Amino acid sequence: MRSVAAFAIPPPSAPTRSLLDAMAQHGDIARRYENIRSQDVERAYHQPAHDWDMSAPAPGFTPPITSLPDARNVFHEAFAGLGSEYQAEFDALLDPVNGRADILPGGAPSRYGGGFSVGSPGTTSILFFGRYDGTFKDLSVIAHEGGHAVHRQLMTENGVSPSYSNGPHFLFESFAEFNELVLADFMAEHADTAQLQRYYRERWISIKGLDAFYGAQDALLEQAIYDGVAAGTVRNADDLDRLTLKIDSQFSQFPASEPELRTRWAMVSLMYEDPLYDVNYVYGGLLALKYFDLYKTKPEWFVPRYIALLKNGFNQSPAELLHQFLAIDLSAALLNDDLALLNCRLDQLETSSNPK
Repeated sequence: MRSVAAFAIPPPSAPTRSLLDAMAQHGDIARRYENIRSQDVERAYHQPAHDWDMSAPAPGFTPPITSLPDARNVFHEAFAGLGSEYQAEFDALLDPVNGRADILPGGAPSRYGGGFSVGSPGTTSILFFGRYDGTFKDLSVIAHEGGHAVHRQLMTENGVSPSYSNGPHFLFESFAEFNELVLADFMAEHADTAQLQRYYRERWISIKGLDAFYGAQDALLEQAIYDGVAAGTVRNADDLDRLTLKIDSQFSQFPASEPELRTRWAMVSLMYEDPLYDVNYVYGGLLALKYFDLYKTKPEWFVPRYIALLKNGFNQSPAELLHQFLAIDLSAALLNDDLALLNCRLDQLETSSNPK
Protein backbone atom coordinates (compact mmCIF):
# COMPACT_ATOMS: atom_id res chain seq x y z
CA MET A 1 0.00 0.00 0.00
CA ARG A 2 1.27 3.47 -0.83
CA SER A 3 1.94 5.91 1.95
CA VAL A 4 -0.16 9.05 2.39
CA ALA A 5 2.81 11.09 1.23
CA ALA A 6 2.59 9.39 -2.17
CA PHE A 7 -0.74 11.12 -2.69
CA ALA A 8 0.47 14.54 -1.54
CA ILE A 9 -1.26 17.43 -3.31
CA PRO A 10 1.02 20.07 -4.85
CA PRO A 11 0.92 23.29 -2.83
CA PRO A 12 -0.64 26.40 -4.40
CA SER A 13 1.63 28.87 -6.15
CA ALA A 14 3.28 31.54 -4.02
CA PRO A 15 1.01 34.34 -5.32
CA THR A 16 -2.11 32.25 -4.63
CA ARG A 17 -0.94 31.32 -1.15
CA SER A 18 -0.16 34.98 -0.47
CA LEU A 19 -3.63 36.02 -1.67
CA LEU A 20 -5.37 33.41 0.49
CA ASP A 21 -3.39 34.53 3.53
CA ALA A 22 -4.26 38.18 2.79
CA MET A 23 -7.96 37.32 2.58
CA ALA A 24 -7.79 35.52 5.90
CA GLN A 25 -6.25 38.66 7.39
CA HIS A 26 -9.28 40.58 6.08
CA GLY A 27 -11.78 37.99 7.27
CA ASP A 28 -13.29 40.71 9.44
CA ILE A 29 -15.27 41.72 6.33
CA ALA A 30 -17.29 38.50 6.56
CA ARG A 31 -17.52 38.83 10.34
CA ARG A 32 -18.81 42.37 9.95
CA TYR A 33 -21.70 41.15 7.81
CA GLU A 34 -22.44 38.45 10.39
CA ASN A 35 -22.52 41.10 13.10
CA ILE A 36 -24.98 43.24 11.15
CA ARG A 37 -27.25 40.27 10.56
CA SER A 38 -26.90 39.11 14.18
CA GLN A 39 -28.06 42.47 15.46
CA ASP A 40 -31.02 42.40 13.08
CA VAL A 41 -32.04 38.94 14.25
CA GLU A 42 -31.61 39.76 17.93
CA ARG A 43 -33.70 42.92 17.65
CA ALA A 44 -36.39 41.15 15.66
CA TYR A 45 -36.66 37.92 17.67
CA HIS A 46 -35.41 39.09 21.08
CA GLN A 47 -32.96 36.24 21.50
CA PRO A 48 -29.28 35.59 20.74
CA ALA A 49 -28.48 34.91 17.10
CA HIS A 50 -26.71 31.77 15.93
CA ASP A 51 -25.04 30.84 12.66
CA TRP A 52 -28.19 29.09 11.45
CA ASP A 53 -30.23 32.27 12.01
CA MET A 54 -28.28 34.35 9.48
CA SER A 55 -30.82 33.72 6.71
CA ALA A 56 -33.91 34.20 8.89
CA PRO A 57 -36.33 36.73 7.37
CA ALA A 58 -37.64 39.65 9.41
CA PRO A 59 -40.89 38.86 11.25
CA GLY A 60 -43.85 39.35 8.94
CA PHE A 61 -41.68 39.59 5.83
CA THR A 62 -42.21 37.01 3.09
CA PRO A 63 -39.48 36.93 0.43
CA PRO A 64 -41.01 37.50 -3.00
CA ILE A 65 -41.63 34.69 -5.46
CA THR A 66 -41.18 35.36 -9.18
CA SER A 67 -43.03 33.28 -11.77
CA LEU A 68 -40.98 31.98 -14.68
CA PRO A 69 -42.63 34.28 -17.27
CA ASP A 70 -42.02 37.26 -14.96
CA ALA A 71 -38.44 36.09 -14.44
CA ARG A 72 -37.75 36.45 -18.16
CA ASN A 73 -38.86 40.08 -17.95
CA VAL A 74 -36.67 40.62 -14.88
CA PHE A 75 -33.57 39.38 -16.70
CA HIS A 76 -34.42 41.46 -19.76
CA GLU A 77 -34.50 44.61 -17.64
CA ALA A 78 -31.64 43.68 -15.33
CA PHE A 79 -29.16 43.06 -18.16
CA ALA A 80 -30.17 46.08 -20.23
CA GLY A 81 -27.23 47.94 -18.72
CA LEU A 82 -24.84 45.44 -20.34
CA GLY A 83 -25.89 46.58 -23.78
CA SER A 84 -28.35 45.41 -26.40
CA GLU A 85 -26.15 42.57 -27.66
CA TYR A 86 -25.82 40.88 -24.27
CA GLN A 87 -29.47 41.57 -23.44
CA ALA A 88 -30.60 39.98 -26.71
CA GLU A 89 -28.42 36.90 -26.12
CA PHE A 90 -29.87 36.34 -22.64
CA ASP A 91 -33.40 36.88 -23.97
CA ALA A 92 -32.79 34.31 -26.71
CA LEU A 93 -31.46 31.80 -24.19
CA LEU A 94 -34.64 31.98 -22.08
CA ASP A 95 -37.18 32.36 -24.91
CA PRO A 96 -39.33 29.16 -24.91
CA VAL A 97 -39.61 29.35 -28.68
CA ASN A 98 -35.89 28.59 -29.01
CA GLY A 99 -35.97 25.48 -26.81
CA ARG A 100 -32.60 26.30 -25.24
CA ALA A 101 -33.64 26.47 -21.56
CA ASP A 102 -34.95 23.40 -19.74
CA ILE A 103 -36.38 25.03 -16.61
CA LEU A 104 -39.09 23.13 -14.74
CA PRO A 105 -41.21 24.98 -12.14
CA GLY A 106 -41.57 22.79 -9.07
CA GLY A 107 -39.22 20.12 -10.40
CA ALA A 108 -40.15 16.45 -10.78
CA PRO A 109 -39.41 13.14 -9.00
CA SER A 110 -35.90 11.80 -9.70
CA ARG A 111 -34.99 14.97 -11.61
CA TYR A 112 -31.78 16.75 -10.66
CA GLY A 113 -32.80 20.00 -9.00
CA GLY A 114 -29.74 22.14 -9.68
CA GLY A 115 -28.61 24.15 -12.67
CA PHE A 116 -25.87 24.03 -15.26
CA SER A 117 -25.15 25.12 -18.82
CA VAL A 118 -23.79 23.16 -21.76
CA GLY A 119 -22.00 24.47 -24.82
CA SER A 120 -19.22 23.57 -27.23
CA PRO A 121 -17.40 25.60 -29.88
CA GLY A 122 -19.59 26.09 -32.93
CA THR A 123 -22.77 24.84 -31.23
CA THR A 124 -25.72 26.59 -29.62
CA SER A 125 -25.42 26.71 -25.81
CA ILE A 126 -28.25 25.58 -23.54
CA LEU A 127 -29.34 25.99 -19.92
CA PHE A 128 -30.77 23.39 -17.52
CA PHE A 129 -32.46 24.12 -14.19
CA GLY A 130 -34.11 21.13 -12.58
CA ARG A 131 -36.37 22.80 -10.05
CA TYR A 132 -37.51 26.40 -10.28
CA ASP A 133 -39.47 27.68 -7.29
CA GLY A 134 -39.25 31.40 -8.01
CA THR A 135 -37.03 32.36 -5.08
CA PHE A 136 -34.33 34.97 -5.50
CA LYS A 137 -31.73 32.21 -5.16
CA ASP A 138 -33.32 30.52 -8.18
CA LEU A 139 -33.07 33.76 -10.15
CA SER A 140 -29.45 34.06 -9.12
CA VAL A 141 -28.67 30.52 -10.31
CA ILE A 142 -30.20 31.29 -13.71
CA ALA A 143 -28.20 34.53 -13.91
CA HIS A 144 -25.01 32.57 -13.14
CA GLU A 145 -25.51 29.50 -15.32
CA GLY A 146 -27.16 31.57 -18.03
CA GLY A 147 -24.07 33.79 -17.94
CA HIS A 148 -21.93 30.76 -18.80
CA ALA A 149 -24.27 29.88 -21.67
CA VAL A 150 -24.32 33.42 -23.07
CA HIS A 151 -20.54 33.69 -22.79
CA ARG A 152 -20.10 30.51 -24.83
CA GLN A 153 -22.65 31.71 -27.36
CA LEU A 154 -20.87 35.04 -27.80
CA MET A 155 -17.60 33.23 -28.48
CA THR A 156 -19.28 30.94 -30.99
CA GLU A 157 -20.94 33.80 -32.84
CA ASN A 158 -17.64 35.67 -32.90
CA GLY A 159 -15.97 32.71 -34.58
CA VAL A 160 -13.55 31.94 -31.77
CA SER A 161 -11.38 28.95 -32.64
CA PRO A 162 -12.01 25.81 -30.55
CA SER A 163 -8.38 26.09 -29.47
CA TYR A 164 -9.19 29.37 -27.72
CA SER A 165 -12.72 28.69 -26.47
CA ASN A 166 -11.64 27.15 -23.17
CA GLY A 167 -9.73 29.07 -20.56
CA PRO A 168 -9.11 29.32 -16.83
CA HIS A 169 -12.08 28.35 -14.70
CA PHE A 170 -11.73 31.46 -12.55
CA LEU A 171 -12.35 33.72 -15.54
CA PHE A 172 -15.48 31.76 -16.50
CA GLU A 173 -16.68 32.02 -12.89
CA SER A 174 -15.94 35.74 -12.72
CA PHE A 175 -18.25 36.45 -15.65
CA ALA A 176 -21.07 34.34 -14.18
CA GLU A 177 -20.70 35.80 -10.69
CA PHE A 178 -20.78 39.33 -12.07
CA ASN A 179 -24.24 38.56 -13.49
CA GLU A 180 -25.45 37.69 -10.00
CA LEU A 181 -24.18 40.98 -8.60
CA VAL A 182 -25.87 42.92 -11.41
CA LEU A 183 -29.15 41.08 -10.80
CA ALA A 184 -29.21 41.65 -7.03
CA ASP A 185 -28.31 45.31 -7.44
CA PHE A 186 -31.05 45.78 -10.05
CA MET A 187 -33.62 44.18 -7.76
CA ALA A 188 -32.56 46.42 -4.86
CA GLU A 189 -32.73 49.58 -6.97
CA HIS A 190 -36.24 48.69 -8.18
CA ALA A 191 -37.67 47.50 -4.85
CA ASP A 192 -40.86 49.30 -3.88
CA THR A 193 -40.28 49.23 -0.10
CA ALA A 194 -37.26 49.91 2.10
CA GLN A 195 -37.56 46.45 3.62
CA LEU A 196 -37.50 44.76 0.23
CA GLN A 197 -34.56 46.90 -0.86
CA ARG A 198 -32.62 45.81 2.20
CA TYR A 199 -33.49 42.17 1.48
CA TYR A 200 -31.92 42.41 -1.98
CA ARG A 201 -28.90 44.31 -0.66
CA GLU A 202 -28.36 41.47 1.79
CA ARG A 203 -28.63 39.01 -1.08
CA TRP A 204 -25.98 41.04 -2.96
CA ILE A 205 -23.61 40.62 -0.04
CA SER A 206 -24.41 37.09 1.10
CA ILE A 207 -24.87 35.27 -2.22
CA LYS A 208 -21.97 36.73 -4.20
CA GLY A 209 -20.48 39.85 -2.60
CA LEU A 210 -18.60 37.77 -0.04
CA ASP A 211 -18.14 34.74 -2.27
CA ALA A 212 -14.40 35.33 -2.68
CA PHE A 213 -13.98 35.25 1.10
CA TYR A 214 -16.07 32.11 1.52
CA GLY A 215 -14.08 30.57 -1.31
CA ALA A 216 -10.84 31.51 0.45
CA GLN A 217 -12.16 29.97 3.66
CA ASP A 218 -12.83 26.68 1.89
CA ALA A 219 -9.60 26.76 -0.11
CA LEU A 220 -7.52 27.37 3.02
CA LEU A 221 -9.28 24.56 4.84
CA GLU A 222 -8.77 22.16 1.94
CA GLN A 223 -5.08 22.98 1.61
CA ALA A 224 -4.57 22.79 5.37
CA ILE A 225 -6.06 19.29 5.34
CA TYR A 226 -3.67 18.18 2.58
CA ASP A 227 -0.73 19.77 4.39
CA GLY A 228 -1.75 18.24 7.72
CA VAL A 229 -2.18 14.73 6.30
CA ALA A 230 1.20 14.95 4.58
CA ALA A 231 2.82 16.16 7.82
CA GLY A 232 1.10 13.51 9.93
CA THR A 233 -0.76 16.07 12.07
CA VAL A 234 -4.23 15.29 10.68
CA ARG A 235 -5.13 11.67 11.39
CA ASN A 236 -8.74 11.57 12.56
CA ALA A 237 -12.01 13.46 12.83
CA ASP A 238 -10.92 15.31 15.97
CA ASP A 239 -7.91 16.68 14.10
CA LEU A 240 -10.19 17.79 11.27
CA ASP A 241 -12.51 19.48 13.77
CA ARG A 242 -9.62 21.42 15.32
CA LEU A 243 -8.31 22.46 11.92
CA THR A 244 -11.75 23.61 10.82
CA LEU A 245 -12.16 25.69 13.98
CA LYS A 246 -8.79 27.36 13.39
CA ILE A 247 -9.51 28.24 9.74
CA ASP A 248 -13.18 29.18 10.07
CA SER A 249 -12.61 31.45 13.08
CA GLN A 250 -10.71 33.79 10.78
CA PHE A 251 -13.90 34.38 8.75
CA SER A 252 -16.74 33.88 11.22
CA GLN A 253 -17.66 34.81 14.78
CA PHE A 254 -19.61 31.60 15.40
CA PRO A 255 -17.25 28.56 15.33
CA ALA A 256 -15.66 29.28 18.69
CA SER A 257 -19.01 29.22 20.51
CA GLU A 258 -20.96 26.69 18.42
CA PRO A 259 -19.31 23.23 18.48
CA GLU A 260 -21.57 21.94 15.72
CA LEU A 261 -19.71 24.09 13.20
CA ARG A 262 -16.42 22.30 13.78
CA THR A 263 -17.61 19.43 11.60
CA ARG A 264 -18.05 21.74 8.61
CA TRP A 265 -15.14 19.94 6.91
CA ALA A 266 -17.57 17.09 6.20
CA MET A 267 -19.97 19.41 4.34
CA VAL A 268 -17.60 21.26 2.00
CA SER A 269 -18.82 19.17 -0.93
CA LEU A 270 -16.53 20.67 -3.55
CA MET A 271 -13.48 19.30 -1.73
CA TYR A 272 -14.74 15.82 -2.60
CA GLU A 273 -16.46 16.51 -5.91
CA ASP A 274 -13.77 18.68 -7.52
CA PRO A 275 -10.58 18.94 -5.43
CA LEU A 276 -8.77 22.30 -5.47
CA TYR A 277 -11.55 24.02 -7.45
CA ASP A 278 -12.46 26.41 -4.63
CA VAL A 279 -9.61 28.76 -5.40
CA ASN A 280 -11.37 29.58 -8.68
CA TYR A 281 -14.15 31.22 -6.67
CA VAL A 282 -11.56 33.33 -4.88
CA TYR A 283 -10.14 34.89 -8.04
CA GLY A 284 -13.53 34.77 -9.76
CA GLY A 285 -15.26 36.52 -6.88
CA LEU A 286 -12.64 39.25 -6.63
CA LEU A 287 -12.80 39.90 -10.36
CA ALA A 288 -16.61 39.97 -10.35
CA LEU A 289 -16.53 42.68 -7.68
CA LYS A 290 -14.04 44.68 -9.74
CA TYR A 291 -16.21 44.36 -12.85
CA PHE A 292 -19.18 45.55 -10.79
CA ASP A 293 -17.28 48.56 -9.49
CA LEU A 294 -16.30 49.55 -13.03
CA TYR A 295 -19.85 48.91 -14.25
CA LYS A 296 -21.28 51.28 -11.64
CA THR A 297 -18.64 54.01 -11.80
CA LYS A 298 -17.92 54.26 -15.55
CA PRO A 299 -20.40 52.12 -17.50
CA GLU A 300 -19.80 53.78 -20.86
CA TRP A 301 -16.13 52.80 -20.68
CA PHE A 302 -16.63 49.38 -19.12
CA VAL A 303 -19.54 47.77 -20.99
CA PRO A 304 -18.17 47.68 -24.57
CA ARG A 305 -14.77 46.51 -23.34
CA TYR A 306 -16.34 43.82 -21.16
CA ILE A 307 -18.48 42.46 -24.01
CA ALA A 308 -15.41 42.47 -26.25
CA LEU A 309 -13.59 40.40 -23.62
CA LEU A 310 -16.44 37.87 -23.48
CA LYS A 311 -16.42 37.52 -27.27
CA ASN A 312 -12.63 37.30 -27.56
CA GLY A 313 -11.90 33.84 -26.21
CA PHE A 314 -8.64 32.89 -24.53
CA ASN A 315 -5.84 33.58 -26.98
CA GLN A 316 -3.65 35.19 -24.29
CA SER A 317 -2.94 34.65 -20.62
CA PRO A 318 -5.60 35.77 -18.11
CA ALA A 319 -3.41 38.61 -16.87
CA GLU A 320 -2.86 39.86 -20.41
CA LEU A 321 -6.55 39.67 -21.32
CA LEU A 322 -7.70 41.48 -18.19
CA HIS A 323 -5.10 44.20 -18.61
CA GLN A 324 -5.74 44.64 -22.34
CA PHE A 325 -9.53 44.84 -22.19
CA LEU A 326 -10.28 46.23 -18.72
CA ALA A 327 -6.99 47.59 -17.36
CA ILE A 328 -7.27 45.16 -14.42
CA ASP A 329 -4.12 43.84 -12.75
CA LEU A 330 -4.17 40.55 -10.86
CA SER A 331 -2.36 41.99 -7.86
CA ALA A 332 -2.93 43.04 -4.27
CA ALA A 333 -4.58 46.21 -5.56
CA LEU A 334 -7.53 44.10 -6.76
CA LEU A 335 -8.27 42.96 -3.20
CA ASN A 336 -7.87 46.48 -1.83
CA ASP A 337 -10.35 47.89 -4.36
CA ASP A 338 -12.85 45.17 -3.52
CA LEU A 339 -12.51 45.80 0.21
CA ALA A 340 -13.48 49.43 -0.36
CA LEU A 341 -16.58 48.38 -2.33
CA LEU A 342 -17.63 45.80 0.26
CA ASN A 343 -17.19 48.21 3.15
CA CYS A 344 -19.31 50.75 1.29
CA ARG A 345 -22.07 48.16 0.82
CA LEU A 346 -21.87 47.13 4.47
CA ASP A 347 -22.15 50.78 5.45
CA GLN A 348 -25.43 50.87 3.51
CA LEU A 349 -26.76 47.93 5.48
CA GLU A 350 -25.78 49.46 8.81
CA THR A 351 -27.46 52.77 8.06
CA SER A 352 -30.66 51.09 6.83
CA SER A 353 -31.02 48.61 9.68
CA ASN A 354 -34.52 47.31 10.33
CA PRO A 355 -36.49 49.32 7.74
CA LYS A 356 -40.27 49.21 7.87
